[in-house]
Amino acid sequence: MRMIPKFAAFGAALVLGATVAPAVAADSMSKMAMPMGNAPLTVPLKPQNASGESGTATLTDTPAGLKVVISLKGAPAGPQPAHIHMGSCAHLNPTPKYPLSMVVAGKSTTVVKGITISQLLGKTAINVHKSPTDIATYVACGDIAKSAMAPMKM
Repeated sequence: MRMIPKFAAFGAALVLGATVAPAVAADSMSKMAMPMGNAPLTVPLKPQNASGESGTATLTDTPAGLKVVISLKGAPAGPQPAHIHMGSCAHLNPTPKYPLSMVVAGKSTTVVKGITISQLLGKTAINVHKSPTDIATYVACGDIAKSAMAPMKM
């Protein structure tokens, strides 16, 4: 007769474990299954028109919007316009889709409200122009490509 309470306690533990474990597992899975857009995406910016300017644009989804940080080597001290354009560096729509903060001494940080990395993948490029007075000359460009997405580590 003494064994029944032990089995009852064991059974209760199994039932409790069966009801709590899925909730814990589901919570753990929801953290692992975060959208890949939450991971920063680094876009290489390649020189154009013999500018000698190259670097990166790092895109990060934030609650405030898409954060774009541009870092260029070989850039002049003066301001350079930068934009997100539709198309690719090879076939760029000349009309900017989203303006970015001016690149000054090779640095720029912008938060673009209302967009995410996933909305830009495979259909846009980041372009830097020579100067506000020479907007037609492109000095650096990088495609926001799907292939740039890092594989998710598990």
